[in-house]
Formats: sequence, structure tokens, C-alpha cells
Amino acid sequence: MQHERGARFAMLQMTEEQKKKGCVAASAGNHAQAMCLPGLKLGIPITTVMPVICSLMKVQKCKDMKGNVIVQGENMVGAKSIALKIAQDTGAFYVNGYHHLDILAGQGTLGIEVLEQVPDVDAIIVPTGGGGLIAGIATAVKTMKPSVQVIGVKSEACPGFTTSLAAGKSVLLQTKPSMADGLIVPVVGCNSVETAKGLVERMILVKEEDIAVGILRLIELEKHVLEGLQRLQRFSRENLTNL
Repeated sequence: MQHERGARFAMLQMTEEQKKKGCVAASAGNHAQAMCLPGLKLGIPITTVMPVICSLMKVQKCKDMKGNVIVQGENMVGAKSIALKIAQDTGAFYVNGYHHLDILAGQGTLGIEVLEQVPDVDAIIVPTGGGGLIAGIATAVKTMKPSVQVIGVKSEACPGFTTSLAAGKSVLLQTKPSMADGLIVPVVGCNSVETAKGLVERMILVKEEDIAVGILRLIELEKHVLEGLQRLQRFSRENLTNL
């Protein structure tokens, strides 16, 4: 799980007192799972607040990893507000999945690993929600091999990071439902935008219809079931030469 790298690194930087009080996070699913896995292994209590629109499968996975799951909030804005209140009331350590610098640093190890395993890579395509993953990867990749292109991909239903990167700051946007539900973020990370400036060559927006068709094609032809954000990444790779 790529998101687990950042969560684990953030937890490893915590003091013993912070670890006892545990962590709290708001997530549509991916960051929540990423927090619960190292939390279980490191013995750190994890509370995740997930909006009512999130995937039931992701909720169950968090519960399977002993996470304290609270399903509240109409969207990520509402879930984040609840999570921050819990952190304030309990003293738990709030970990933002796309703003915390330790998260970005941990995610960057994925870029290092790609360069080590595929030394002749010329471009890396990154599914992008709040921006933590692409910011971390871009920082590592551009430091080690500046010639490699870093390309972000998002659904047209939630273009937050694309808009924010163009504006040079985090911009609040209204989002629509998306098959790539893990990427629905109305406000992307300020640190992610600031870090990614000048490091990301371009952002690609994919139509929801293309994501849906891609999922069906993979089921029919490959007998594989992918969630929306994975198909979104594949679509971009397949069509990159035409852009």
C-alpha cells in the first residue's frame, strides 16, 4: 500500500507520549487504511473519521486492522472537522494525509524505489488526491534524476490539485461524486502544492465515463477488478502519447 509509507514514517517520528494517546485522521479510505496498518503493527491506537460517502469495503478493512472507525460527515470537509475536534478533546496526534511533511517524506520513498528498480524510466504517473503522494514522489525523483517526468492524474469530478497547482496555492473547490472515490478532496494540502511547484510536468484530467469503461474492459478482457483511481492511472499511461 503506497500510502502506508508516509503514515508509518509519521508514526515513527512520534514521541512515546504521543504514541500512547494515539492518532486520529480524516480520510475517504486510502489514508485511513494507511494509518490503521502501521498502527496495528506498532501498537498505536488509531481513530479514523470517514465521510458517509466512503466505500463500505474500506471501512471494513480499517475495522479489520483494529482501527476505531467513525463514519460521519457528508464529505471530507465534515469528516476533517470532526477529526480535528477529536484530536483537540483527546490529545490524539492528528495526521493530515496530504499536508503533514512526514507524510510527504515517507511517500517519497516510492519514487526512490521506482528509480532503483526501473533505472531507465522516463516518466512516472501518479494518481493524485490531496497531493501528498505526488509531492513526495516528485521531490525524491527530481532530486535523484531530474530528467524523469512526474505526471499527475485526476478525475474531472475532483480537479482540486490541478486547479491549486495552477493557482500556486490550495484552492477550495466543489467536488462531484467519482468512481475514483479515494481522490475526492475539496481542499488539497498547502504543503503538497508548495512542494510540487515546478516539479510536476503536467496534470491530466480523465472523464468519469472513461474510468467506467476502463473498469468494465478490464473485467471483460483481463478478469481483473480495479477501483477507479487505478483505472484512471492506467488510462493516462495508455493515452499519454496522444496528449
